[in-house]
Amino acid sequence: MFFIIGLVVVFGAVLGGYFMEGGSLGVLLHPLPAEGTIIFGAAVGAFLMSNPMGVIKSVAANAMVPLKGPKYSKAVYMEALMMQYEVYVNIKKGGLLALEQDVNDPHNSNIFKK
Repeated sequence: MFFIIGLVVVFGAVLGGYFMEGGSLGVLLHPLPAEGTIIFGAAVGAFLMSNPMGVIKSVAANAMVPLKGPKYSKAVYMEALMMQYEVYVNIKKGGLLALEQDVNDPHNSNIFKK
């Protein structure tokens, strides 16, 4: 979602600035989009100059991640929230020492077994 919002902001800023300076829409729609090449090339060049190779490789490897769906579903979040609620109820009833038993032995814990 933020990827799409960012893309709209970038294009809006570039086109808005271009039109504020008296740019013509016909020039942008020309068969050879020189302005787009200049802007995109300058952005890529600035990115390459300002980042170490590790960051560049990481960005290239993860470039498509924003376009994929969310990693966790609503059910996973609800399960985590329910477990958190049970932990808080356990603390309220038995104090922090009651939680210590669950944390020290999570395999035999009633909370963490769920």
